[in-house]
Amino acid sequence: MKELKKSKNAWLLAAVIVSVLFVAGIPGIILSAVNGMTFPMVLSIICVAGGFYATPMLWIAYGGKVSLERTLVAIEVDHLYTVQEIAGQRHINIKDAVGQINKLMDKRYLTGYIFNGTELKLNQNQKLSEIKNTVKCPSCGANVEFGGKQGRCPYCGFLVDNKK
Repeated sequence: MKELKKSKNAWLLAAVIVSVLFVAGIPGIILSAVNGMTFPMVLSIICVAGGFYATPMLWIAYGGKVSLERTLVAIEVDHLYTVQEIAGQRHINIKDAVGQINKLMDKRYLTGYIFNGTELKLNQNQKLSEIKNTVKCPSCGANVEFGGKQGRCPYCGFLVDNKK
């Protein structure tokens, strides 16, 4: 959830900055035109033109992150695991709920779950680890546990081979 919040906050900051530049550019054009200053006027025109196009897109992107965050909260905090439950809780249609879950998983904001298209299940698979062998030490008789082909007895230091 931390990565999603960081991304959401970055989009919010960008949207606020561009919105302010858009609005500030309008009086900037007027003041720089009245005073005959070319560079500030060009800069103000760029702020207005860029802000005119970028502001709505940035706010829409921010809203998308907020929506994803709400779906993630429904899963991780409210423990809703079926698409029906998530869609009902969020007041969105099932297609949008599936899309948001897939996006959360694709962006790695939601990990540790398996999604089959209708419900989330906890992923209980574990990383495959090396098989441990237990052999009696021929020197002192202690049990020696090791991975691989050889291990050293922790008591006498004898090198034990796996003879399986």
